Amino acid sequence: MKIFNKTNTKRVDEREFLNKLLDIFPNATHLDTEYSLQECLSDKPLKIDILIKKIDRGEFISNLKKNRCIGELKLLPNEIKVVRNINEISVDFGIEYQNSVYFIEFNENQHRIDSNMRCKTIYDLYNNPINVPRYLQRLLRDIWRWQFLERYTIVWLDWFTVNKSKVIKYLNLKNMEYALKDKFTISDLVEEY
Repeated sequence: MKIFNKTNTKRVDEREFLNKLLDIFPNATHLDTEYSLQECLSDKPLKIDILIKKIDRGEFISNLKKNRCIGELKLLPNEIKVVRNINEISVDFGIEYQNSVYFIEFNENQHRIDSNMRCKTIYDLYNNPINVPRYLQRLLRDIWRWQFLERYTIVWLDWFTVNKSKVIKYLNLKNMEYALKDKFTISDLVEEY
């Protein structure tokens, strides 16, 4: 087993999660690099109208956050790309195990539609840049990962803090999200196929 995770000394909680994975899988090798995603994924678009409906129905999003987020989304074309090329996006953990790849994103509170208004870029279907607030770029990337990465797991920091002493099955054949009850989740916002 190989665990790909680019170590960042500022991310103490993510490092603790990596150590938990290494405890669960003592024969694993940690590679201090990002896992390279397949280039063909970069062209996968998100549908904005569906996302607006999901956010509007979201029960764990405040009205203020809903209105701000929906207002920003209404300014976008109906389909957008989160990246032009795959090197512009990463996942916290890529795990190669028994001829399969598993992905884990370790989400801190800023992934819950925060107020970060710094300007970041997404793209229309013709790769033209569109400036959006950082919180919205982060949300769109989280949704994109959920929709287009197989065997993808989201672990929320507050959930991990409560459950880190338990042995959890982090390598899942279907997408999973570990979040506290009655909290915002990415999976609630994803288009169902």
